[in-house]
Amino acid sequence: MSKIVFVLGAGASVHSGTPLMNNFLEIAQDLLRRGEVEEVKADFENVFEAVGKLHAAQSKAIIDTYNIEDVYAAFEMGKLLGRLPGIEELDQIDGLISSIKKVIGFTLEKTMMLPTKAEINGPVQYDSFVDIINTLLSQKVECSIITFNYDLGLDYSLYKRKIIPNYGLEDVRIGVKAIPYLKLHGSINWGRCNNNSCRKVVAYRNFGVTEYQNDLGYSILPMISKLRKMKCPFCNNELDKDPFIVPPTWNKTAFHEQIDIIWKKAAIELKDSEQIIIIGYSFPPTDMFFRYLFALGVDLKTILKGFYVYNPDPEVEGRFRNLLSSGIEQRFHFYNVSFENAIGQGPFLMGTNIETIQSILNV
Repeated sequence: MSKIVFVLGAGASVHSGTPLMNNFLEIAQDLLRRGEVEEVKADFENVFEAVGKLHAAQSKAIIDTYNIEDVYAAFEMGKLLGRLPGIEELDQIDGLISSIKKVIGFTLEKTMMLPTKAEINGPVQYDSFVDIINTLLSQKVECSIITFNYDLGLDYSLYKRKIIPNYGLEDVRIGVKAIPYLKLHGSINWGRCNNNSCRKVVAYRNFGVTEYQNDLGYSILPMISKLRKMKCPFCNNELDKDPFIVPPTWNKTAFHEQIDIIWKKAAIELKDSEQIIIIGYSFPPTDMFFRYLFALGVDLKTILKGFYVYNPDPEVEGRFRNLLSSGIEQRFHFYNVSFENAIGQGPFLMGTNIETIQSILNV
């Protein structure tokens, strides 16, 4: 169990080129228009056609059709109800869910630029964050990372520092230097075995970057195509064609057979935590999952020394204050800054009374 738990949201990955949830589909559409996703062009087109049809529901209720999470949630709800605006065939809805996973995976794959030259340490902020992790591990301080992100920016930086991300899956042989790294919504380097008697979720872990290099020394990592060539280490069967991505909705419980082990381990990490540091996670009002994960995971017997939130959106402060009890609220600290500033890499102003993660943890 960890004494320090880091919780990361989409805001922690923006510096490495990935879009936020509310401009994700806009970026994805730009990739489609530029012809950069030809291998999955039909999937992108299917999603955008369905998004257009979702506008038909706007006269009765508001669905944020610019937000990838809201659209994914609508598709999942459509599967549950057996219909979407303009679409009533269940096979078509199942196809949309498969397509939106490809849209998420390929958009992240095409937008996250990873360095290929030794002199470039990027994504820079994630490298600096991993340096903090590395220092804590060298001091034998137990820590863990819980993330809502699908991307691989932090994974890449961990592997660069030879720190093994323990995803909580059954496929890893833990080395001497490992850290619990629990991706609650899945990941674009995770696949699920298509053998019905197995169906285990496994991770692709070869993070060598060789494709798509450019003069700047950056590359993308064609993870999904690599994942599709991988065989299940348990039964040697092929994996599903889509990355294992869980919808960010209340209906996560529908995926419990595949990912409940991750959620349980996240609760265990929170159980004895003395300091919780949340970076770039906006705690949207619709995410009841984190509310219950926190409420049921934190052990009242453990004295929580600090609950820190770093987010550039000032509205996030109120959401977290409403989450916390009066006792914990006294240990709550909110800093209206980005991930870069949280780790001490941003343009700090003297006298702002912002504590960086380094100063909090004395590393």
